Amino acid sequence: GADKGSLIRQFLGESFIMFLIALLLAAVLTWLLLPLFNNLTQKRLQLFDEPKLIVWIAGLTIFTGLLAGLYPAFYLSSFKPVSVLKGKIVNSFSATAIRKGLVVFQFTVSICLVFGALVTWRQLDFLKNQDLGFSKSQQIILPMQNKQVQINYTALKNELLKNPSIKTVTSGSSYPGIENINDMLFYAEGKTVNNFVDISMSTIENDYFETLGLKILYGRAFSAAFTADTASIILNETALKELGYNAATAIGKKIYYDFQGAHHTMEIVGIVKNFNFESLHNPIKPFGFAAINFFANKYNYTIANIQTKDYAGLLAGVERSWNKINPTTPFMYSFLDQDFQKNYEKEQRTSGMVIYFTVIAILIACLGLFGLAVFSAEQRTKEIGIRKVLGASVTSVVALLSKDFLKLVVIAIMVASPIAWYVMHKWLQDFAYRIDISWWIFLAAAMAAILIALLTVSFQAIRAATANPVKSLRTE
Repeated sequence: GADKGSLIRQFLGESFIMFLIALLLAAVLTWLLLPLFNNLTQKRLQLFDEPKLIVWIAGLTIFTGLLAGLYPAFYLSSFKPVSVLKGKIVNSFSATAIRKGLVVFQFTVSICLVFGALVTWRQLDFLKNQDLGFSKSQQIILPMQNKQVQINYTALKNELLKNPSIKTVTSGSSYPGIENINDMLFYAEGKTVNNFVDISMSTIENDYFETLGLKILYGRAFSAAFTADTASIILNETALKELGYNAATAIGKKIYYDFQGAHHTMEIVGIVKNFNFESLHNPIKPFGFAAINFFANKYNYTIANIQTKDYAGLLAGVERSWNKINPTTPFMYSFLDQDFQKNYEKEQRTSGMVIYFTVIAILIACLGLFGLAVFSAEQRTKEIGIRKVLGASVTSVVALLSKDFLKLVVIAIMVASPIAWYVMHKWLQDFAYRIDISWWIFLAAAMAAILIALLTVSFQAIRAATANPVKSLRTE
């Protein structure tokens, strides 16, 4: 005796109750997992720290509950009782298509995330192992925090070199891995200021190249043996190319710059092999090194090349040397490889989040597929029983049930592959140095999806295949 209106209210009410329960569970899980999320994203979010958030969550719950309840409320309530009792709704094309479509969508999202996780991991591994053109390991950085500390540089250097674990010590206005804001517009012999090349500049002390492992291709580095290097410059290969010089014949050539109405000349005394001063997001830029503090202060950072495995002992010794020379300035330090790696913190956080969301998406997809497997096995109970009576083996029945689900996964793979490739291709464009998206990444993501699908449906398929056919044929 139920009318259509009461059925609609029933379905919508059930939907809202389920979403209310889901909201409560989500709030508890959010509260439990928020510290992990904050640690992963380097944020300090608090649950419900914004009053508007509660309104948005309540509105989203109502909207989603309404949206999810509309289909059963209006679609199922419109069927005639005779059709329902004959099972025509269950087997209708629209009902089946929606169920299978949702499973394809869930697996499409999962495959995209698996693909993204693999590409992100490969790119970060590539960045970590890329040859940067200098030695970033075993390098300790000491910021020279004020003018008095900078004046004491020579005394600090001599004190540090007494430590047997320290090989060389130098200083510079900057070092690889941090932003270098100093540059100058230079132009070559026979050209004018209109033909300038913007060259990033770093002012350095002696032993800078030896300490950082930078390779001099032609000419020489700055050293105490050459005291008249105030007008000398060392350029990288990219700077020479843009200036129009040949590296093999560039030593002794002049370059010029104009500053405050005056014309200045510098002589090229060395050519350094190209290296990545910035992160691998950026291509190698024209770069130059000078010995005078005109371009920047060469005592901004002290850099020490170390050789030890006892880092605690080394740092204790360095701190004692620091406090001896600079007793009123707090001791601060960092390691060059860690500083350089900070350029990829965003990508590392993204990689971690992708992994977590991949796991969640796979779990949701598995739930959907498992539900469809249970439903399909129940609908084909008699068919399975008849096949077994006629001699079908357990293996053939399991293969029969699994084949239908694998088709859905294959469709999801075909849909997800171009989408995932496009998104990750665009993401890789942010890097001047990047991997190629190999074919095996597609294969790995596809095989992972197929394996997950087989594991999900295998239990239900085996259970249906091993059921007693007599009971299967008596289901009604």
